[in-house]
Amino acid sequence: MTAPSEFERALGALYGLAIGDALGMPTQLLSPEELDRRFGAITWFQPAPDNHPIAAGLPAGHITDDTEQALLIARLLIDGGGRIEPLTLANALADWERDMVRRGSLDLLGPSTQRAISAVAAGISVEEAGYFKPHWKTYAKAEEIIGANRTAILFVANHAFDCIGAKSYGMRTAFIDRRRRPFGETPQQLDILVPTMQDLADAIV
Repeated sequence: MTAPSEFERALGALYGLAIGDALGMPTQLLSPEELDRRFGAITWFQPAPDNHPIAAGLPAGHITDDTEQALLIARLLIDGGGRIEPLTLANALADWERDMVRRGSLDLLGPSTQRAISAVAAGISVEEAGYFKPHWKTYAKAEEIIGANRTAILFVANHAFDCIGAKSYGMRTAFIDRRRRPFGETPQQLDILVPTMQDLADAIV
């Protein structure tokens, strides 16, 4: 038997995602008790209930934002030769949400994602923060703009002093060790140490 090609494996992953997503579409946001009452065991595609909070009116087999955003990421990876610039992703997600609004969908980006997109698009300048990294106030400004608690933020950098500053402020940290250099002995130790951004994606997905 011939081993599947890289394209076939990627296509299979997307097919599996879309099928599982469509099966679960009518159940999203519902409690286990509500699921049992409305559906029992789901063994095939079903339409969303008419009074569903975000999926009302969707037919059986319809995908959700999970698959749509995965396809968006796939297209960006192809267009970028395996890399995605943060601003490109932020703009693409904003465009996707505007299209969802035009389609009348209620399945939109959450408030934390919206704030993160706005922060990426706007950038955080030294003038705005009032300090240079690794001063803690630069990370505090990022936390304020993103609108998430520092303990829920993963700060990614390939300079040790950046990670030390973020960790000191209470953020989680990921160090991209492209230069293959030791991080060093410091009280502020990393949460994730990987050689590339791809390895980081593999570690957190």
